[in-house]
Amino acid sequence: MGDFGTHQGKAKFDTLLKCYELLEAALADIVDGKKAHLDKLIADIMGAEGDF
Repeated sequence: MGDFGTHQGKAKFDTLLKCYELLEAALADIVDGKKAHLDKLIADIMGAEGDF
């Protein structure tokens, strides 16, 4: 959005809010590491050989 806003004009306010929401989620994942934890849980489940 930054490049678009800088070079081509104005971005819609709603679009900017969506971008900020995505950025917030990405930063939360970096800080909290939730996605990495979930990926590990999935790998553990997938590696379990019928012993659920």
